Amino acid sequence: MKILILAPDISVSKSERFYHSAYGGFVDDTVPMVKKSLEEKGFETEILHCSLDLLADLKKREKMLIFNLCDDGFQNITKTEPLVAGVIELAGFPYTGSDMFTLALCQHKWLCKELMTANKVRTPRYWLAESENDLNGIKLDGKLIVKPNFQDGSIGINLKSVVSTREELETQVRNIIQRFKEPALVEEFIQGREFSVGIVGEELMPIMECHSPNEYNLKSDDVKWANSVGAHGGLRVEFGKIEPRLEKELKRNALIMKRVMGCRDYMRFDFRVDSKGRSYMIDINPNPGLDSESSLSLMAKKRGWSYSDLIYNILKSALKRYEKEA
Repeated sequence: MKILILAPDISVSKSERFYHSAYGGFVDDTVPMVKKSLEEKGFETEILHCSLDLLADLKKREKMLIFNLCDDGFQNITKTEPLVAGVIELAGFPYTGSDMFTLALCQHKWLCKELMTANKVRTPRYWLAESENDLNGIKLDGKLIVKPNFQDGSIGINLKSVVSTREELETQVRNIIQRFKEPALVEEFIQGREFSVGIVGEELMPIMECHSPNEYNLKSDDVKWANSVGAHGGLRVEFGKIEPRLEKELKRNALIMKRVMGCRDYMRFDFRVDSKGRSYMIDINPNPGLDSESSLSLMAKKRGWSYSDLIYNILKSALKRYEKEA
């Protein structure tokens, strides 16, 4: 069986890719790793780099399953990631990962939090700020954190993102809107522990705790992408130090939002836990990174899977979905 690996756009330089999305710093290593893994499992592979000619490129080829690694979108502009999945569907090809609707939905962090709240999954209090005028109704009775509403990979998050005065809040919101040309998401900041729950197919992976080397235990962009070494360049991670009650709660809430958002094949849900042991979902990641140091890779290793096993199980989940639809 032949698998078409859809790789990121190479029409812009690596430095430009890193500007658009943090994944650009190392994604070139992911593609050959996935290719090698699939071939180890007995699949024939071909690599196609995503471009604005994607529809025409696919129309020239025979139908085969696509392993979609183009998580930076067209010309490595992250907001266009859902469009890549849409073009694949338009061409009539089966593919790994979440569909266009889910990818677009998960990019809108404020909307994700609305859906968490509607489904009784606790999340920090939140506000959407399209301008400084939207801050008038926000009461500063504790620390807040300001993030870009549509970015991923901790892009736009640093220690200055955590604010405790009106002046700091206004400055950070203004900076986000000016830099990213998008609304800012303002959240109640939860001081405490941070956990990630991964799911591959229907398999719940071992829960991973992340420790960041700063006063807020914050997965900031400079920590996450330190030295451009994978998704945990400046982080320390560990497994197993989680209370049974909390583990059950995190897994339950991850499964609830998997169903609500329609995530497929592989995904990750991030949580903060306060000093009273209350968990708060802070992010939903469909099609998360797959480099050798990514969260899912580390979870797979803890689970007893090789990297090739991880890639095969993602592929197997997609194949099973399309078999049901046939």
